[in-house]
Amino acid sequence: KVPGEEITVKDKMWDSTLEAIRYYEKGQDSNSKDVPFKSYIFPWVGGMNAIMYNAAHTETLGLEVPLTTKQLIDACETAQNSSLPYTVKPNGKYAILTDSSGNYWDTYYNTWWGQYEGLENYYNFFNGFDGMQLSYEVYKQKGKLYSLKVLEDLLKWDNGYVYQKHTGYDYLSAQTAFMEGDGVFYCVGDWYADEMKEIEADLKADGIENNIRMMKNPIVSEIIELTPTIENEEMLIAVIKAIDAGTPNQETAKQASFYQEQSLGLSTEMQNKCADISDEDYAKIVEARSIVSTQGNRDTGVVPTYAKGKEIAFDFLKFMATNEAQDIYTEATTGSNLPFKYDVKKENPELYEKLPQLAKDRMDYFSNGTYEVQFLPDYLAFPLVRYGDMNAVRSLGSVSLVNYFMSEGATADAQKLWQDDIDYYEDNFATVLKDAGLG
Repeated sequence: KVPGEEITVKDKMWDSTLEAIRYYEKGQDSNSKDVPFKSYIFPWVGGMNAIMYNAAHTETLGLEVPLTTKQLIDACETAQNSSLPYTVKPNGKYAILTDSSGNYWDTYYNTWWGQYEGLENYYNFFNGFDGMQLSYEVYKQKGKLYSLKVLEDLLKWDNGYVYQKHTGYDYLSAQTAFMEGDGVFYCVGDWYADEMKEIEADLKADGIENNIRMMKNPIVSEIIELTPTIENEEMLIAVIKAIDAGTPNQETAKQASFYQEQSLGLSTEMQNKCADISDEDYAKIVEARSIVSTQGNRDTGVVPTYAKGKEIAFDFLKFMATNEAQDIYTEATTGSNLPFKYDVKKENPELYEKLPQLAKDRMDYFSNGTYEVQFLPDYLAFPLVRYGDMNAVRSLGSVSLVNYFMSEGATADAQKLWQDDIDYYEDNFATVLKDAGLG
């Protein structure tokens, strides 16, 4: 049990964190209900990778915080082509700032893919299960393709949204430039607030305010292919706004006359269409809004078998689950949290109020009262990846998606990356299954 509390560490940990750190032996299928829970690691962080935005710039440009990937791409186009002086630096007039690696954008490949397919199908991919059998057909999941296309639209060199001298930036230089006013969007993680607190103080002394905020994950616009009663982008945005307003299901949205809200600006015809959205389609968007990518399944601790102080180590890990530890950790990290069911805003409002706005944005996302955030698992948890050398995007080899799209002169595109993997695994999937003990 958690020291001083009537709950076990396992029960207090977020459910999706447990799934994200779960370990499967060679030959085990995570879809099987007969596989007992097993894990050898203990996560020491529960935050998320996220897209940050400069709130002063979005206001100047007249942009809403993007709720969908289409809105995000359109916002980049607006920022890139605007004649408005939305940045204080002469070289800062571009939509996306990143450092030389830019690798945190890679995590959105998983996020948008998972949103479209849903958690069950996302897990099915890594089990090689196409809904009927073990098959290379899992590589035909459309969520993979659409996610690649979003990244291509955002990051491809020829589109010009990304600052093209990013190769000269290390991560701290890029993050500082972003806080100073360069760019509109930046992808990193919720640790940004803690990592930048001293630089923020120095900039504030020089008269530069911190306008950086964190957005909830935009939902992949192509998801409406799977929601017949959500016919278009306008209806999708209306549903997302309903969810963000704390409306857990379609019935509640109708009872509250949410779609008649003047702020939505829906026509009478569109209001009626939104009222006819099915419960299933609404629930699909709720699930998509809940999916996040975390470092928590990799930023983990272990107690080695050869350790001399095993019991003390285990006691400390159990202490990390206490409410006291949640407050200590949140304060020490300027707003990050451990992966346990604990609402700082509710339980310690004084601490919550001391945090920067960016940290509050993330906490409000995680403790929203409508859904529990769902963390995507680490690839390496699955035998097909660990033993079968299965790769979500094999055709890139060791090159990251981000660096591929951001490279000057990149020739292939999202469609080709997707199709190349289908072609390869059609010929080689039997070997993957055999090596993983599943063939």
